Amino acid sequence: MQRRTNALHLAGTHALPCAVARVRRELKAVWTSDGIMAKWEETSQGKKRKVRAMRASTNDFERFQIQVAKSKRSAIRKSK
Repeated sequence: MQRRTNALHLAGTHALPCAVARVRRELKAVWTSDGIMAKWEETSQGKKRKVRAMRASTNDFERFQIQVAKSKRSAIRKSK
């Protein structure tokens, strides 16, 4: 996932260990060495964005399969 460096809002455990005014290549090096993207993907917001991207990339047949699976789960829940 690509991120603009001027749109970064990291706080807490995801803060970059470098000075504020850095060159993009230095930020990128720190970003990859500390594994910030992996940490961010483990957060709830990262998971939500991953699910949203997955849903946006599905085609009609995949959406139909999801709908059928949801209706089957619902029927099983109602029968219990």
